[in-house]
Amino acid sequence: HLRGRTPMLTPGKARELAHPAWVAGSPHLGEVTAWRPAIGLADGLGETLRWYREHGWL
Repeated sequence: HLRGRTPMLTPGKARELAHPAWVAGSPHLGEVTAWRPAIGLADGLGETLRWYREHGWL
């Protein structure tokens, strides 16, 4: 274990999160409701990474 604690993301958890049932897309939702994401994927992932680092999760 790095840093003396159990990792939050293990290979098994990564496989679980990558399962097709956990994946969603917004194209159909946008067609039906005119909803559009306020934050793009790259920006959202960057913000998430920054938050994880600031809170000691990475």
